[in-house]
Amino acid sequence: MDRLKNTLSTDQGRRGYCGFIGVDSALKQLRRNLTQATLTPAQRETLRRRRRFCEALKREIMAGFEVRNPTITFRDRYELDLGDIHLRLTDWGAGINHSSIFVHVVEDNLLVGVGMGTGKWIPGFIDDKPSLEGIRRAISIYEGLCDENFPIDVMIGIHKPYLNKSRQGFQQSHLYFQTLLDDLTGAQQDGLSLEQAKAEFSLNKRYAHFCRYFTLPKPERREKNHQETIDTIWELLQKARSSSSQE
Repeated sequence: MDRLKNTLSTDQGRRGYCGFIGVDSALKQLRRNLTQATLTPAQRETLRRRRRFCEALKREIMAGFEVRNPTITFRDRYELDLGDIHLRLTDWGAGINHSSIFVHVVEDNLLVGVGMGTGKWIPGFIDDKPSLEGIRRAISIYEGLCDENFPIDVMIGIHKPYLNKSRQGFQQSHLYFQTLLDDLTGAQQDGLSLEQAKAEFSLNKRYAHFCRYFTLPKPERREKNHQETIDTIWELLQKARSSSSQE
C-alpha cells in the first residue's frame, strides 16, 4: 500500500501506473481498431464506448486520488450490505496479487473475478508455493460456482472486455483438478511410480478431452504443462503421506 501511495503521489508515477495497468495499451489498440474500414456501425460504437471508458479512467488516475488502507479484511467469505446492492465476496487466494476475490452482485446475478474459469493447469490463484490445501480450495471454489442454486446470469473477468454466460469453464476446471487429484492419490496408494503415473494419466490418453475446454498454450506445450502439474501434485501428495506417517 505504501508503494502504491508513493507511485500515485506524482504525475510521473501516475503516468507510469496508467501504463502498468494497461490503460495506455488499451487506448492504443482501440484507436488502431477504430481505423478499420470494415467495421459495422454497431461495432464502431462499441469500440468508441470502450475508448471513452478508458479515457475517463486515465483522466481520473491523472487527476489523483487518495489511496487508503483497507478497513475490512476477511479470510474466506464476506458479505457487504450497501443498501440497494449486496455484494458477496469470496477469497480467490493468490492470483494476480495476494488478495484476489470473486465479487457476486446479488441483485444483478453478476459475477466479477479473475480468469473466470477459463483454465490453467495449476490454478492461477495459487502462488509460487502451491499446497494441497490450496488446490483443494480451488476445487471447492469451482464446485461452488457451478452450483445451480448460486444464481449467476452473467460473468465478466477483470481482464476481459466481454461478458460470459456459460459456467462450462468452471465445470471443466473442477472436473480436471478433482479427477487428477483422485487419480494421483490412488496411484500412490497402489504403489505406482511417478513415471508410471505420468504414462497412465497422460493428456493424450486419459485427459485429452480437456483440451477442448481449457485456454491452452500452443499444442506442443499442452502435454508438457499437464506433466508439470502431475509433478507438482505428486510431490505435494508425497509430502503429505510422509508427514502423516511420521506423526
